[in-house]
Amino acid sequence: MARLAWRHGRLDVRGFASSCGLPLRSLLAGGGVSNLASAALVDDEVLRFSTPAHDIRRRIVKLRGETLRTIDHSVATRRWCPACLSEDLDLSSSGAAMARHRFWWDVAAIETCPRHGCRIEDACARCGAGANWDHAPLHACRCGAKLNGDGRPQPVGAFSRYLHDRLLGLPRHASPNVDDLAVAELIPLARLLGLVECADWHARWPDAGTEADGDLRDAGMACLEGWPFSFRAVLNRKAVRERGGKPSGGVLATYGWVYEQFVSTYPDGPVGDRLRSELRRHAVANGVMADGEAMLGKKVARGVTLVAASRSIGSDVARTRSLLVAAGRMPRGSRRGVSSTVDPAAVAALASDRRRRIGVATAAQRLGIGRPQVRSLVSSGVLDGCLLGEANGKKVLDGERLDGFVERILRDVGEAEEGSGLVRLAGATRSARTDTTALIAELAAGHLRPVARLPGGRGLGACLLRESDLVPRAAEDTETLNLQQFAGAIGMHPEAVSTMLREGMISARRAGASWTIPRSEVARFEERFVTGAKLAVRQELAPRALINRLAKVGVHPVIGPPACRQVVYLRGAEDAQLSGRRPAMRSSRSGR
Repeated sequence: MARLAWRHGRLDVRGFASSCGLPLRSLLAGGGVSNLASAALVDDEVLRFSTPAHDIRRRIVKLRGETLRTIDHSVATRRWCPACLSEDLDLSSSGAAMARHRFWWDVAAIETCPRHGCRIEDACARCGAGANWDHAPLHACRCGAKLNGDGRPQPVGAFSRYLHDRLLGLPRHASPNVDDLAVAELIPLARLLGLVECADWHARWPDAGTEADGDLRDAGMACLEGWPFSFRAVLNRKAVRERGGKPSGGVLATYGWVYEQFVSTYPDGPVGDRLRSELRRHAVANGVMADGEAMLGKKVARGVTLVAASRSIGSDVARTRSLLVAAGRMPRGSRRGVSSTVDPAAVAALASDRRRRIGVATAAQRLGIGRPQVRSLVSSGVLDGCLLGEANGKKVLDGERLDGFVERILRDVGEAEEGSGLVRLAGATRSARTDTTALIAELAAGHLRPVARLPGGRGLGACLLRESDLVPRAAEDTETLNLQQFAGAIGMHPEAVSTMLREGMISARRAGASWTIPRSEVARFEERFVTGAKLAVRQELAPRALINRLAKVGVHPVIGPPACRQVVYLRGAEDAQLSGRRPAMRSSRSGR
């Protein structure tokens, strides 16, 4: 239309178009092509093929069979190559020289004329105003300045040359990764891939500026041509080598905006799937995320978290992870701090194996007794039927058999509360003057029967025995005593006796958790030691007053708190200090 107006001697293109019944606004959107072709006496199809057709609703432009975004194509203003305009004027055979417009000038991604190697301009060098379609001729500005000339030299970028050749239908050298993409997707994708290679991977979107768009698109096109190996090389360089080794953070800390604002948000489709697949591949290989994690397009089978798995197995999270790693059932790439799910079948298998193969600690929990008592039961042979062997120097028991051992003892036993002649296993050891191992051995042999069990109690520790069935196990003619029997003989708490045994103050022999004490140690103990309780009774003092009075004169117990709850003195050391007059006791009722 601008050339037609100039041919008719009109400078006002908009007014001339209106007089011809062809509104300029409609022509700029790609309408009225047939009427314009008829007025200009040119082929309708040829003109239509090179005329951009704008779809305002969809924000796209159709040009020579290609689809562009409206943001990548100028409408209200126009661009030009000064060298191309000069060439048109030089080649004109008529006196009225007439320049023509190239359709590819208005594609913003083509920054340089591939033929002349000069920058495509969009503003007048004299007045700085942008050229529009209202004025003719095309080689002159409204201010009168010429727009033609040699232009500003600028290297021709690979992307500008490729896009120029593609729009003109010329032979081009690019991979199918580039040719198969629509121009509307290729232009922004090339710039984004260029940012991935050239910009820093911070959490925020990089501000590269529009001046660097050409270089970014060239770098992005090189990445597309070498896909996927070029993209993998960029990921390794930026995420691994430039950071001094393997990534230590999560996905966002490692990839920043590349993950959060580019790859993860890229629209679904072949390109988005390939981007997410490659980033996921790199993240899993470098331990940034687990292979079983449902991220970056990965659809995984329904699994259970480590927390849920640890509850199912009956252990803590760290131990559960170690067990799954040892069994080879943790997803590839999983590590501490990276969310991952586990196959439910693997958790069920591990839980079953853990229920069957248990250590002393777990056995103690199931039996409701202490670990030393479990070791004593193992060493005495009571749990031979439950023993599987050793692993790393530790006893391993069969959990299912151990549960059967407990169930066999507590079969047909109802629930009841402690009291009314019923005592728990711990209290029964004091009544029978024996240890836990001996009582459980009698329960296993059937010589002793539990009467009931505590509601909600655990294992044999919750069984209730009838106190009348617990006759003292210390016969007068035996040469040895166990800990409970010895404690009863000297009138001390078993805990205090155990402390003295560990300190070597009483001669004894130990087998596991059981102590064997010669009966002669009873008389020897009475000769060497005196308990604070007996001494307080003899002196008619309160235990605390006795301890304080002896401490003031420099007499201290050989054993006492915090090692144990009772105090024991060397016999004879306190006699001289307590030979003086006993202080008068104050009556608590009179208050005097």
